Amino acid sequence: MSTGEKEKVLIRPMTRNDINAVLALDRKIGDGRSSLSYTDMDSTNPGGPADLSIVAEIDGKVVGFILTRLTYLMIPFTEVCLLQGMIIDPAYQGRGTGSQLIERLFENCRSKKINTIRALVPEFNKELREFVEFHKFHRSNIINFDKTFDNE
Repeated sequence: MSTGEKEKVLIRPMTRNDINAVLALDRKIGDGRSSLSYTDMDSTNPGGPADLSIVAEIDGKVVGFILTRLTYLMIPFTEVCLLQGMIIDPAYQGRGTGSQLIERLFENCRSKKINTIRALVPEFNKELREFVEFHKFHRSNIINFDKTFDNE
């Protein structure tokens, strides 16, 4: 590719065939560790009716993804696209790939008449917080409570 030539990014729905590439990116970001497993990913039925996950591909290689699920939350129940996580290969960061992914997610939700996207962002992750705020997400009035169990 010549200098100044922009790489063609293909944004498309995630499928089962993408699971290994998604896991590899997760391990790359997590220094060889991953909380996700093939079984976990396969059970979410990538490309299924409740899955809105998408991948970014350059030259046939998955370089980023967004994991999302259509779910119903709160009472009264509200249909929500839950943005569970997003990873862009560090070698491809800063090129607009993340913005292309999030804009496609917005388009997909609008076309399905989903009015709310909820992004789960760790408070300490300043970069991700700034990214979602740049894309017009705002803090919601939902307070998240977690219950964790120590492995004894």
